[in-house]
Amino acid sequence: MHKDFSIHSPVKVRVNLNNLKHNYATLRKACGTEVMPVLKADAYGHGLLPCTRAMLEAGVKIIGVGIVPEALFLRDQGISCEILSMFGPLNAAEAAQAATHDIISLAPAMEQLKMLSAHASKDKPAKVALKFDTGMARLGFTKNDVPALIAALRGMPAVKPVMAMSHFAVADEISGVDFTREQIAMFKDIFTALKAEYPDLKGSLCNSSGGMAYADARLDLVRAGIALYGSNPFQGTEQESLGHGLKPVMEISSSLVQVHALRKGQSISYGRTFTAERDMVVGIVACG
Repeated sequence: MHKDFSIHSPVKVRVNLNNLKHNYATLRKACGTEVMPVLKADAYGHGLLPCTRAMLEAGVKIIGVGIVPEALFLRDQGISCEILSMFGPLNAAEAAQAATHDIISLAPAMEQLKMLSAHASKDKPAKVALKFDTGMARLGFTKNDVPALIAALRGMPAVKPVMAMSHFAVADEISGVDFTREQIAMFKDIFTALKAEYPDLKGSLCNSSGGMAYADARLDLVRAGIALYGSNPFQGTEQESLGHGLKPVMEISSSLVQVHALRKGQSISYGRTFTAERDMVVGIVACG
């Protein structure tokens, strides 16, 4: 039998949904294009449903979640906006659910396209976001795959490409400008070829840092993750001002258990992770 002891914990987490809305508006204004809030993994621990509702109140038209079950949960709660599953279907059952409930599925390989095609129809095709690898080297088709991919999709009338995506690897690093520029050029070549076949296709390349720093790469949709929750991806760099105005969405507080003296040279905690450089007073917080 499971018992929830969290109500007895001194640790309190407060989520400020007004700050979430503020950050969305800040990013929307800065990017000048549509911004998709990334609410995967329970909105990065901030609460999937309340964050979704706050974003809809702010005027959002599309949200991104992680797995298909997250999208299904939102559909069950009456959320009718466009939803992108950024993992896509991981098995046939999820492919059928995504097609049935009008969920846009990420498709980084032919396997996902075939699963979706098998569980949709020409009259009600499965919407897909085609994922391309332009340098992240994790998931996606390559530039060389484009001709064969287009040919394969012509034979899949039950699949409807609505978006093409890729992901920056080092858009938040000053030293990564040349690599990022290579990614932009490659994706634009891919997108141009796909648009010739699918004129209504939307392009999405930028994450938070990309949308903030690379105006020419924003295309139709910027995917806002870390910045949406108030964290500046350029903190401590010469581009720090790009994140000006973002507000933290989560606040964590707890209680002091003990306050005591720590002598100069004395270490504290497992692994002696801190050594006092002077005589000081330390507080032990109940947060473990």
